[in-house]
Amino acid sequence: MSFYTTQKKTVTVDKENSAVVRKLSYAEYQKVKSTATKVSLTQAGQTMDIDPFVMQTELLAAALVSWDGPGFEDRPVNRENILALPSNVGDLLAAAADGLNSEPDDAEKKV
Repeated sequence: MSFYTTQKKTVTVDKENSAVVRKLSYAEYQKVKSTATKVSLTQAGQTMDIDPFVMQTELLAAALVSWDGPGFEDRPVNRENILALPSNVGDLLAAAADGLNSEPDDAEKKV
């Protein structure tokens, strides 16, 4: 498998609804982490604070490719509609996006 082939995963929300998330590129994932991270430099050193909720939101917004089913009301996949999802649906999709983006794929496991 090529490192440049986008990996996708279909997530079943319920019997009628599903969505597709994808693995982000290196640059996309760095942008997500950067948005969720605050770095402070002081005389004592450097501190880094990561907001896991911002990280989860930004990851889902970047990784969600498409959705299908009546629950999505034919709305387009965009940031506004992603953020308007019910929390249980958002959490389910964010967990799938996180799993896809944090677990090594088969090609990475061989390295």
